[in-house]
Amino acid sequence: MRGVDLYRWAVQLLRLTDMRDPDFSARYLLAFVLGCEIKELFLQWEKKLSLSERWRFKRLVVARARGIPLAYLVRYVDFYSMRFSVVPGVLIPRPDTEHVVYAVEELHRNFRSILDVGTGTGVIAIAMATLFPDAKIDAIDVSFRAVWIARANARRLGRNNVRVFRCDFLSHPPKKHYDLILSNPPYIAPQDAEMIDRAVRLHEPKRALFGGEDGLLFYRRMAFYARDHLAENGYVVVEVDYKWERVQEIFAQVGFRSSVKHDYQDLPRVLVVHR
Repeated sequence: MRGVDLYRWAVQLLRLTDMRDPDFSARYLLAFVLGCEIKELFLQWEKKLSLSERWRFKRLVVARARGIPLAYLVRYVDFYSMRFSVVPGVLIPRPDTEHVVYAVEELHRNFRSILDVGTGTGVIAIAMATLFPDAKIDAIDVSFRAVWIARANARRLGRNNVRVFRCDFLSHPPKKHYDLILSNPPYIAPQDAEMIDRAVRLHEPKRALFGGEDGLLFYRRMAFYARDHLAENGYVVVEVDYKWERVQEIFAQVGFRSSVKHDYQDLPRVLVVHR
């Protein structure tokens, strides 16, 4: 079968599942199997796929029809111009989280001691290692699997100044002091569960998504932690959602000021906090 025939079959199948943007999923998986970029697919439409390529593509499409996220199928995601390995059971990095990195860039500071709370695949910590090659960066996560994949990503990308270790931030946070604390914490409230994509709800780790009864649990803990462990003139940079004003109040209650940064859709996305 030609590439275009397999693409049409995939779109037809995925549409039966009421999936969001089945066309993109079909193109993405076909490009992955063919080893090309999506924008190059038009050059491959008439190519006849081998038996193994057809089998591999159909297997991926059927898995996608069951709701498996694309990143778990291809086992990678691109973030901040780097390619990161992704495994099921660890939160998939989103492009929105790159705004955490952009917010740090805009501070025009040279940070030396950095903590990334809930590192997941390690994208924020490794991006910091790219920006600040002389900094000492601690990346923590409660998940053994996250620690394993973050270490693997740091090693493969050659970021030797990132130390990844397992730590339950809510009960036993690091005792060191840092001049920059970062996080994309779990911030979804249980009542907002229906607002997130079904594939995310079913397949991504819930403890990386839901932040207590109101979605603010980690922000509260982080505010008190920063009060005691943030260096003078240090910063806290965290990803937020529509509850950003409540997060701002949480930090204000322990003596911090903050400003909000918007994403490309002009939605509040990052809070930059300082003393």
